[in-house]
Amino acid sequence: MISRSRTILCIAIIGAGSIAFAVDTTDPPFCHIMGVQQPQALLPEQVNPKLHGKTPTQFWAAEHVVNELGSDMIKIALDEKHLKRQGFEVGKNPSLTELATHPVYEKTLALPYRLAFFWAHGSIQFKYFTPRKEKLVYREFYDFTKHLLTKHNGSGKTFMIGNWEGDWLLGAKEAGDGNCTEENIQKMISWMNIRGKAIDDVKKAVPHENVQVYFYMEINQVRKARVDGLKRMVNSVLPHTKYTDYVSISSYEIQGLNVWANPKDADSLRPELFKDLDYVQSKLPPRSIQGKRVGIGEIGYTLVHIRSRYGVDEETAETIQARLALENAQVNLEWGVPFWLWWALHNNEPDGNGGYLGFGLIDQDSAKKRRLWREMKDYNDWAKAFIKKEQWRTKQDTSPEIFRKAAVRWLEARVKKLRREAGDDGELPAKPWKKKKR
Repeated sequence: MISRSRTILCIAIIGAGSIAFAVDTTDPPFCHIMGVQQPQALLPEQVNPKLHGKTPTQFWAAEHVVNELGSDMIKIALDEKHLKRQGFEVGKNPSLTELATHPVYEKTLALPYRLAFFWAHGSIQFKYFTPRKEKLVYREFYDFTKHLLTKHNGSGKTFMIGNWEGDWLLGAKEAGDGNCTEENIQKMISWMNIRGKAIDDVKKAVPHENVQVYFYMEINQVRKARVDGLKRMVNSVLPHTKYTDYVSISSYEIQGLNVWANPKDADSLRPELFKDLDYVQSKLPPRSIQGKRVGIGEIGYTLVHIRSRYGVDEETAETIQARLALENAQVNLEWGVPFWLWWALHNNEPDGNGGYLGFGLIDQDSAKKRRLWREMKDYNDWAKAFIKKEQWRTKQDTSPEIFRKAAVRWLEARVKKLRREAGDDGELPAKPWKKKKR
């Protein structure tokens, strides 16, 4: 495993003794950049015993993403409701550390990935947060971060602690009209800052090496702020946070098929998307981290939508879905995102006709692996081989920038191949479509 974490140990002299503590790394996390997520457990009715056996679906998903698909990224929802969905009895309001030490999460965190994201809201979620609860929130996130740094010390792993789509938490609506309230904005700033401070403080207090923890904020409405001037997470909260290391964008609002200009290709996506990503980057608070700090935490295009709009059969729709996904990733990697995550491993959103919309790399009803699974497996196999070859050639760790440029070239070539196979020119009628809130 190649580690891009670099920890600087400082010594503080106090009387006759000394205390070692770690300061922030300046290296960005290193990963394959592209990944797939299934952070939560499936609903009981979505579980296929022939596919999943008796394995808890949260662990099943993570294990297959890492060990079978070959990804070096996972995303986890640390939440008691997901343990209950899988048949486990859980105490009321368990802390993040208590959740992380549950056997399902412990086994998941022991997998050989490089980068792990957490939807980690804690036992005091945003809607219940008040200034009187700041100390409780601080202690929970301090203890959780300390657990990660000590349990995984020397592992080469990077952990990202953050939130689910923040603009919904802030009170934004699907239609997007109107500003989020000043009360919610100030509350969100405080909630973000107290969680981020806890993470920052423990990184300075607890000795650690070759393991890192970052604090990230996930947002899901950018153009409502950039173009319409509405108060959202990106312009009303993010600039006033002190400890936000990275921003994750759940990015349907800026690059869903309904906003991706025709023809659906790299040239039509690039101009407005780059403006959006630049805008978010400009709102970040200063931190001692090199490179771009804005990534794609979620994007996906459904087979139901592609079939109906392109008028193609299932097999061709799978090829077009794979092409759209890889071309989207290519453009994001060109800008410099440090991570890009597809939604999702499983189908999980009903289509209203007894089936699913078709986000998933796996159709759990039939256990079929879709075309995008095979494409992402090819990408991961290429990424591992490239990193190994580059390490042998240079006798040092692979540079993230060298890897990124090579990945863009690989994606460009694969997109051309998929276009030829599907006879796909990228044209798609501009009919409105929206992903439903989960």
